[in-house]
Amino acid sequence: MKQMILLTVLLIGYVRPEFTPGCSFYNGQCSYTVQLGHQGQCNLPTTAQLPSDSPATEQPPSTCCTNLQTDIADLRSLVAGLTTDLKLLKDNYNVLENETNELNTTTSNKDDLLQLLQAKEAEFNKTHDQMAAVLQQASAEIHRLRDELVTTTSQLNNCRGTLGLQSGTATVAPVLDASINVTFCDFQTSNESCGFNTNRLTGYSWKSHSGSINSLTGPIEDHTYGSQKGVYMYMDTDNSPYGNHVFRVYRMESNLISPAAAVCVRFWYNMYGQDIRTLHIYAKIGNGNGYPVWTKSGNQGQRWNLGEVSLDSEYTASHFKIVVEGTTDSYYTSSFNHYNEHGDIAFDDLYIYNTSCNNVPVCPPGSVKTETDNTTSCYTFHVTPTTWYDAAKTCRREGVHSSLVSVTSQKEQLFLTNHINGDAALKSAGVYGYYTSGNDERSEGHFDWTDTGTPYTSTYTDWHLGQPNNVADNQDCLLLQYSDANFEWGDIDCLTKHPFICETRLPTSQS
Repeated sequence: MKQMILLTVLLIGYVRPEFTPGCSFYNGQCSYTVQLGHQGQCNLPTTAQLPSDSPATEQPPSTCCTNLQTDIADLRSLVAGLTTDLKLLKDNYNVLENETNELNTTTSNKDDLLQLLQAKEAEFNKTHDQMAAVLQQASAEIHRLRDELVTTTSQLNNCRGTLGLQSGTATVAPVLDASINVTFCDFQTSNESCGFNTNRLTGYSWKSHSGSINSLTGPIEDHTYGSQKGVYMYMDTDNSPYGNHVFRVYRMESNLISPAAAVCVRFWYNMYGQDIRTLHIYAKIGNGNGYPVWTKSGNQGQRWNLGEVSLDSEYTASHFKIVVEGTTDSYYTSSFNHYNEHGDIAFDDLYIYNTSCNNVPVCPPGSVKTETDNTTSCYTFHVTPTTWYDAAKTCRREGVHSSLVSVTSQKEQLFLTNHINGDAALKSAGVYGYYTSGNDERSEGHFDWTDTGTPYTSTYTDWHLGQPNNVADNQDCLLLQYSDANFEWGDIDCLTKHPFICETRLPTSQS
């Protein structure tokens, strides 16, 4: 009803260009004209009067105008409210539309980022595998180049006569510092002399030997391998002259050693037997031995022992030689009764450094130092596969306290396996297992550690199920073999090639 009234008013307003507000009563109905925007004019007095017989519900024109104004005000209020609601709804719609657009954008970006992440993950995995392969290849190449450098340097020194023992398996290799070099002799070669002249002046020769000489004198095994196949030098007191009860001297003499500010000489010796006499070391200059620079006498036990002497510039300012001299007074009678025969002295693994002994680094380059079972050790992990015997020589060359690793406790086993598993290159190489110093050549089925050169058995073992099994009767070396079982142990042919771990056990004073 209100809408129809409003429409009528608007139409009247537009048809009559001149408008005079007013009210009238026609046909018993209230007729009024209103010009919007001119409030109050409708309420002006008018001559129109209601008939006396009009119904009580009818109103005078002025009252009708008042009601119209009220309706207009209500309509305006309603329009204003709807306008406000419409604006609020529009604002909410705009906010919702923006959030929807952002959500769509975020979802799209999320999908793109997820695809990018998956692509990067695949690329990372590929790169990781490639890096592991590259590291393994690089490590093998480094070891090859180092061995080539060692060989070339040794040959060069042989030509120049510059750095000590110049034949046999004497090896010159840098240790830690490019200014420090070591000449190493393990006496494992066919001439078994490592550049030494074993029969100088005295006529009594040092000899090479493997395994035990006699249960009452000499070592059980050599020091390099600690196995029956290892070679060492010894003076044979059993080869004594008939009835000649005199003091005799056995000498072996090195080639010239080049001058240096100082020289460190280290070696392993065995002086076991009740008839042991004396072992001397000389630094020979020219034709004179001078006084011994190192001396040891009497029975020193069946184990291999470390000897060491530092030579200062008084000896090393010019070329000199190392002379190893052992003595005995053994002999036999016409009835072939031998006397003082238990006096064999053995010698192995000689190191000559072009610096003082105090300056020789304890741990080799690239090693990992840690403490296990109250013993401090440095471990080097070699990924280039080689035979057990070549691995043993490589480890010995690293230093006088270095050898293939001996795993004597669960703590040490866990350290080694955790370190391997934490390094991509080591883990990749470890598929083929790692050699240790374990060996049962001396007694099949009884694996001993050979790091000291005197085999010994550990109470700790970690054999894989069914191991050791000595397949083909030639598996004498202990391998950290089963990588998928945390490198549990297995026995293997010592001539097969595998990576290996060297261990340098620090003396208590240097731990």
